Amino acid sequence: MLTTTRQDVYATITHGGKPVIHEPNELVDQYKQILDEGRLSWTNHLPLLRLLGSGGQGVVYLTELRGTDGFTLPAAVKIFSPERFEDVCSYDEAMQRVARASARVAQIQHDNLLYVYNSSIVIASA
Repeated sequence: MLTTTRQDVYATITHGGKPVIHEPNELVDQYKQILDEGRLSWTNHLPLLRLLGSGGQGVVYLTELRGTDGFTLPAAVKIFSPERFEDVCSYDEAMQRVARASARVAQIQHDNLLYVYNSSIVIASA
């Protein structure tokens, strides 16, 4: 049967033609845990470098998005204030609307539009 899936366990072969057997290391357990749980938790810390503006919806700060190679991209992060909402539920509903709109905008690729890198919502609670 023809298939594109490799059936052999050892994909790496030495110069002598023998398969390389790697001993498990401490990362293997973490790798297996990610696969077993079926999810990957990712935490991103953004430094709030400078206040760019504030208004009725909240505040906007300059931040940096750090890449895996150590490079940074300047970005603006908007933090919505819960002060004008009656309760947590109405704030949550409004933030879900913002997230849906941000997700749609993120799909647009045009030189004259800003990029939406991440539309994470943090809900303030008492």
